[in-house]
Amino acid sequence: MADNLDFPKSLTLKDAGGSSSQGSRPTQQDQYTILRPDAFESKTDQLALFAVYDGHGSSKVAKHARDNLPCFLRHSPDLQTGDYEKAIAEAIRREEEQLLHEFWEGEDKHALAGTTMALAVVNLTRGVLVVGNVGDSDVLLGEEGAEQGLEVTRLSTTHTPESDGEKHRVELAGGTVNTESGTARVGALNMSRALGDLRYKNPLNNMTQRAKSGSGTSEGETPGANDSPAQRGDFISSEPALNRVNLRDDRRYVLALLSDGVTNVLDDATILHRIAELRQSGFDATRAAQNITEGTTALPGSDNATCVTVFLEGPKENPIAPTMFENIVTPQLRSRPQRPTPTFGPLATSNILDIRTDKSETQLRQSLQESVHAACHGQAAMPDLLLWDEQGLRFFEEVTFSPAYYLTNEEVGLLEKHKYQIAEHIPPGSMLVELGSGNLRKVKILLDALDELGREVDYFALDVSFAELQRTLSMVPPGIFRHVRCFGLLGTYDDGREWLQRSDLRSRPKTILSLGSTLGSFPRADAAGFLASFVHAHDGKGSSPSFLIGLDGCKEPARVLTAYNDPEGVNRRFIKHGLERANEILEHEAFALDRWDVVGQWNAENGSHDQFYVSTGEVELANKRVQAGTRIRAVQSHKYDGDDRTALFGRAGLEEVDAWASGSQYHLLFLSHR
Repeated sequence: MADNLDFPKSLTLKDAGGSSSQGSRPTQQDQYTILRPDAFESKTDQLALFAVYDGHGSSKVAKHARDNLPCFLRHSPDLQTGDYEKAIAEAIRREEEQLLHEFWEGEDKHALAGTTMALAVVNLTRGVLVVGNVGDSDVLLGEEGAEQGLEVTRLSTTHTPESDGEKHRVELAGGTVNTESGTARVGALNMSRALGDLRYKNPLNNMTQRAKSGSGTSEGETPGANDSPAQRGDFISSEPALNRVNLRDDRRYVLALLSDGVTNVLDDATILHRIAELRQSGFDATRAAQNITEGTTALPGSDNATCVTVFLEGPKENPIAPTMFENIVTPQLRSRPQRPTPTFGPLATSNILDIRTDKSETQLRQSLQESVHAACHGQAAMPDLLLWDEQGLRFFEEVTFSPAYYLTNEEVGLLEKHKYQIAEHIPPGSMLVELGSGNLRKVKILLDALDELGREVDYFALDVSFAELQRTLSMVPPGIFRHVRCFGLLGTYDDGREWLQRSDLRSRPKTILSLGSTLGSFPRADAAGFLASFVHAHDGKGSSPSFLIGLDGCKEPARVLTAYNDPEGVNRRFIKHGLERANEILEHEAFALDRWDVVGQWNAENGSHDQFYVSTGEVELANKRVQAGTRIRAVQSHKYDGDDRTALFGRAGLEEVDAWASGSQYHLLFLSHR
């Protein structure tokens, strides 16, 4: 399809850059191409070419495609006439032809290795974008104008064997899709289209069967298929999916070409919003691409990841403030505070910072072992972190929805009633850091109020579970707020306190959020020391933080007992999960789950509800026999009446700025350093 000659555009290529990160794989098999207009011979139109290649089996075919495909395209007559679809298809045909020729010359790797590919040709002069892809590498386009936010479109087609259309094509070719590994595959491959992989294509797939003389079947082939080469096609196809888009001259665009090491970790909107925000924050295209690939390869077991980022701009694009590429739209007021973008490194994903100092759970394992040994000699307590893995957080979320668990409903009611008053205490440009964020349904009430008031703030959800941070941050996706940006912090309370001491964060006002009466799980003296540690960490190093604290003051035994011992057993299941988690961390069945029960009781002297693991019979712990009725404390929930709160704040060096209370003595308190 030729260009529409009556549709001049003259887009500007503002920047382009790429990055590949190796991840946890032993070798880097990804490659990419960036060709700017000066690489083309066209005397009339300005062209640009971008591509990513995700190799498998080795990097051999990916490098071969990187070196040859752009050359075939640059010298294609169809490229000069504007028939970019035909030019791409022909370049791929020539690449496959070259790979087969080299195979006959002795290059065996071309039969055993391959690569997926995503490619984009841009005619800047006429505003035409044509995309071609083979396999599971993808192309995303973000479009933004003066009156609209960033619109995200996937321009590529993912080719995998689980797709009905691809499965049908493979079977028509005489192949089969197997799912024995739990993943749909053609032979050993989890994609259905690729360059190379000649063993799955004519003529090699037919030759393999003939060489077996009818005994058995070739890899990826349907058993009993006719041995005639005419009856068997390419099990793995190299035919590209093609897509053409006309780009407008009053828009800005961000184009991203990605290997599946990125798209298997982040969704399309997150990727493009993150790149756009990085651009607004001063990142060039290369640094933005690096941010994406380094973030997606930060976790154990990560794949190679490649990102090519392209920024395009039309000549009639209205003069919009630089924030147009943020995932939020902000009013351009002279008084608007300047918010530096947080330093994203290392990353777990594009909006979750990995701030952990102990990534192997060594300290938790050691603490747990000490608790087990202590239990053999008397009463012991389990480590606080034991309950809060991904499953534990989900169990606790169910607890918060239990009708008997009054704490959440009381706090939600206070937040709904006083959200604007609370928001007024939070200055523009603030960082809000929520300790143990869990489900964001409570804090979102406050974030909505801050956004309505036009308060520019950055919210950070701190938690120890990466999966739960991903899930709960999906409640506040990019674009949901105009003035609030949301991020995750993967780490413990101690990690969060240390991170807040960074030199680039010291000057920013901060509010620490501890909701859900979380402080009640600390021994009383430790709770004061915990709050004070955040204040002392800033002594002489910038402004001290403020605090928004939720504390339960109810000391009615019957109501408290019902809240933590609900008839449905939801809370009990949450606490019992701690023993499952202990066995997992210790890597053996230290606790026989059927020999331990969960018991809760009201401790009037201490003003707390205490929950214990209690052995129902004689059990073995750390190679020692312990008696029935042995108790190991799982968690304490301290209740704070007026005197308790006064003592707590006094020991922590804090003073009450404002307070809101429910009729059942649940309190929200805004505190500052004396």
